[in-house]
Amino acid sequence: SFEAWSSAIRAPLLWLGLPDPVETQSTMRDEQDTHLAGLHDAWVGMFGDGEARTVHDALHAIEETQRDVERVARGDRNCMGGDSHDERKEVAENAMKARRLQDALQGLVSQPWKSINAVTLGRQLAKFKGRVCKGRSFEADRHANTATWKVVRCGSTPVGDKP
Repeated sequence: SFEAWSSAIRAPLLWLGLPDPVETQSTMRDEQDTHLAGLHDAWVGMFGDGEARTVHDALHAIEETQRDVERVARGDRNCMGGDSHDERKEVAENAMKARRLQDALQGLVSQPWKSINAVTLGRQLAKFKGRVCKGRSFEADRHANTATWKVVRCGSTPVGDKP
């Protein structure tokens, strides 16, 4: 029980002048909520409101955006089919979205980005499934061995849809 744990663990820590583990837990949860809200924002920013995508789709979108940035930087013309000014603008906007998503996904795991794969990210994302943060949560639909993820408002209304 909490009382037994508090007497055996928490009280001696407090007596020694160490941080209160209950307050530390609250601080950690606040930090996780901040990160999760950023992940929600980045996912919706990259894919749109209520769009269900796999983690593999997210990784692929980030890689594709990086390739587009490299093409434009090399001066490849019309790599996306538009005029060069509009194309550069669109690539820059997509690059910012992809970077936000990459940073948010990177925050789920403690390993270098190059060694991250869809399975690892999927497992970490699953830890946040259904956890409400600022009125939104990640929900997953399973199809065979693959999950598609989307950000929904509390009450399971996809973000952007009217309740």
